[in-house]
Amino acid sequence: MKLSRVVGIDLGSSNSSIAWYNGRVPEVISVDGSPLMPSVVTIVPADAVGPGESQIFVGLDGIESGKRFPDFCFRLAKRKLGEMWHPDEDQGYQTVGAPDGTLHYQGPDGHTYSPVEICSMLIAKLLDAATAKWKGEKPDAAVICVPATFSPSQRKAVEEAGRMAGLAYVELMDEPTAAALAYGYDFKKVRRIAVLDVGGGTTDVSIIQTGSGLVSVLGTGGSSITGGSDVDAILGRYIVNQWATDHEGTDLAVDDTAMSLVLQESEDVKKRLSRKIKSEFRIKDFDRSPGGTDLHMDYTVDRPLLEHLSQDLLKRMRAACLVAIAEATRKDANFSARRDLNDVVLVGGGSRMPAVQAMAKEVFGQEAKTDIDCEIAVALGAAIRAAVLEGRKSDLTISDITSWSIAVEVYDKVEGVASVVIPRGTPYPSERVLPFILTNREPGQSVMPVRIVAGDHDRAASCELLHSIDVPLEPGDPRSARVPFTVGLNSRGEAYGMCGDIEWGST
Repeated sequence: MKLSRVVGIDLGSSNSSIAWYNGRVPEVISVDGSPLMPSVVTIVPADAVGPGESQIFVGLDGIESGKRFPDFCFRLAKRKLGEMWHPDEDQGYQTVGAPDGTLHYQGPDGHTYSPVEICSMLIAKLLDAATAKWKGEKPDAAVICVPATFSPSQRKAVEEAGRMAGLAYVELMDEPTAAALAYGYDFKKVRRIAVLDVGGGTTDVSIIQTGSGLVSVLGTGGSSITGGSDVDAILGRYIVNQWATDHEGTDLAVDDTAMSLVLQESEDVKKRLSRKIKSEFRIKDFDRSPGGTDLHMDYTVDRPLLEHLSQDLLKRMRAACLVAIAEATRKDANFSARRDLNDVVLVGGGSRMPAVQAMAKEVFGQEAKTDIDCEIAVALGAAIRAAVLEGRKSDLTISDITSWSIAVEVYDKVEGVASVVIPRGTPYPSERVLPFILTNREPGQSVMPVRIVAGDHDRAASCELLHSIDVPLEPGDPRSARVPFTVGLNSRGEAYGMCGDIEWGST
């Protein structure tokens, strides 16, 4: 497929951005006059906008509309990609289960929306900004960045969102790798860097080696439940508890409008505390007393308090760093993060927190670089990769690794056990033959059921099912068949199985 207009997209949990390669350098494309677009979608009911159907507002417009319709203001949809619905889980808005069991949002006018649909609306608005910049010429492809620890189903969901937004071709790229490119790590000299990406909803860490136009990922770590929005939520819960203590009998957690205001102020206070030691948490005319007097929410929050509330999140970030270091060490026993890293790069709005910066310095042994705005670095790196797809940049090769072990469960082996064939951290593309031979167990057996799964659990049921396969066998006496089976990862990191001339999955 010939690609002529390819963009780089950072589909963020809290903010998203889009960039292109202008022939000399990567350049961010403004959306509504800003390099960052809030990853917010609000569906306004039809009866609120006049005759016709409900209307969709995205980005800044989504935030403004969400003040009036908080029940239909959807945030952090990226975190819900591929998630199954649990009726007893509090989402902050009403959710329902789709026929396939996945989570959907309950929208107005009887409609439901999947996280994929919400993400496609975000991507579509980014593409509209590029189309406007190029005077009506719409991008036909995109490099969309995802957390390095995203599961195969989450990655497929992002690709589906891109196609739903109108893209003919979508290539995925890990966010830390994109950030490394943005900082210019395609030099001739070999360098090793650590990239810590603390976004709105996820934390990603990668140890990356560059040199002679080759970018190789040595190790990854991360958490899909640790990001800047989690800091906001923790601070918000603290304030809600304080308010309940000061105003007995008031439960703000059941008031969507009140919680929306609290979470927005929590985010603003968090940002201010990255620059200041102390800040006021203030919402004017927040409520009314039983006597009708206006009540203002007004508390003082200092940085030590926020860091104390966030200590469990900081521990998870630190653990992710150590996992990435350990993986790099398995590839090179002599590797030392404190001795062998040339640079440390912080990415994502959450990395502006002084406590995050202090943790990174303690783990990696050096101050982080701040050459580029940490919130647009991923989009800039994706734009460089986009230039490679367009054929405008040919001096760059990226060697990525799988963030999940690829294993198989077969009928012939102990039921439920996942036998690892391709370990986590393996560069792709890659092929491995099963460490055992498939054979028949029953007389006259003509097929052998095989399941290919992704995950780091030893039980197949705890891993993600990728392919369920019936391998053909030559019927005969028990143990008479001998069938070699290969598991591989293609150049996109997608798993497949192969037996003779028969292949299942990606090619």
